[in-house]
Amino acid sequence: MNTKRMSARSILTAAALSLLLPFSAAQAQFTPIFPDTWGGWEDLGGSTGFGPECISTKPNSIDCFTIAPSGTISRRSWDGSAWRAWETVPGLLPPPNTANNYYYPLRMECVSWGPDHVDCFVRNSNNHLMRRTWDGAYDHGWQNLGGVIASVPDCVSTEPRRLDCFARWNDGRLAHIAFDGDNWGNWVTYPASIKEATKPECVAYIGGRIECIAMWPDQSLRHFSVRNPLQGFKQMTLPAVSTTFWNYLIPRTPVCRTEPGTTRLACFSPWLVFIPPPEERAVESFGMWTYDLQADQWNFTDLPSDFGASQFTETATRAVYDFDCVMRSGGRTDCMELVARETRQFLGGTVRKVLLRQNSMGPNFTSGWMTHNPTSAVHTMPATFGCLSWGGDRLDCFAGGVGFDASPLWHAWLVPATRPIFFKYWP
Repeated sequence: MNTKRMSARSILTAAALSLLLPFSAAQAQFTPIFPDTWGGWEDLGGSTGFGPECISTKPNSIDCFTIAPSGTISRRSWDGSAWRAWETVPGLLPPPNTANNYYYPLRMECVSWGPDHVDCFVRNSNNHLMRRTWDGAYDHGWQNLGGVIASVPDCVSTEPRRLDCFARWNDGRLAHIAFDGDNWGNWVTYPASIKEATKPECVAYIGGRIECIAMWPDQSLRHFSVRNPLQGFKQMTLPAVSTTFWNYLIPRTPVCRTEPGTTRLACFSPWLVFIPPPEERAVESFGMWTYDLQADQWNFTDLPSDFGASQFTETATRAVYDFDCVMRSGGRTDCMELVARETRQFLGGTVRKVLLRQNSMGPNFTSGWMTHNPTSAVHTMPATFGCLSWGGDRLDCFAGGVGFDASPLWHAWLVPATRPIFFKYWP
């Protein structure tokens, strides 16, 4: 139950509504739902070919990093009152995939272990892991950490100055390298069969634990606990993850989130099930995998999504899809979908529309998917998406391009409701 203070009028309204319901229904629980609205899209400029990667190191502070198709890296920061000008630093060429004649995404992975400190990691064209550190405005330059990685890196910080980075090794194994505050250790690999073009998703868990999730070639998910490496990877519950792509070339890895100081771990992704003959059809939706630490068990919950199809005619095709999930205060989790659909016009040409969809979840409620249309149109076609919350009910989302379909950096933000509305919760 959300702990926001309710006005006397809201309480009386809820009580009056309960008197109008049959007795059995009146015993059900009223759950507060807050009618959030969104501002934006705001055009922050720049040329986002791979990214964006945005991070908050302290309240009311945001640092966004983008990579242009040329490999040049740009940074734009929110200082609490305004966006600073773009700062550009030398970048890295993306690693080529000669078999398919395109470039793998060069999306950065950025983490912070303290105010104004950001460590960013990226894979270069030699498949080495590269690190760049910013202390406020001071740029430490590139540090080559070696390796033969074959994915975007995934890094976490469990304590000040401690860094752990993971990636898919060139043969599909899970690779790990750690920084103890003074020195980097050696690369360590663990037996695995991580799907090509996907990365492991690792999160810092309660008690300094690190848990990693990886996708296998059959689209199933596996769980690996870094604290107990001898247990290896364990298969999680069905269904399989859907190969819903950024641009229909690169599979999207699930995202996992933890709530600080709790044993709550949840992973989110579209899922896909094939129904055999005689029906012979595919069912796709959005799901949540939750981990029970004490039982060492995963459970699956469907969060039904039509990926914005109901907002269009039957002829609207899904051109772009990406998603992200953020844990906020009070045990609340918000998942957002960026959906771009297009319709063909009678006289030729296509019309594209970008939707922002939100599903809010808490200990006692789920809002279901709500479609928002931020006030300004996104004229170019963003394809990559990421969100963050720097405290309380604040929520900021950013969208950019992918590969050589670069776009400016777009920003949308949630405007929290100050008073709840109520709906009937049926247990």
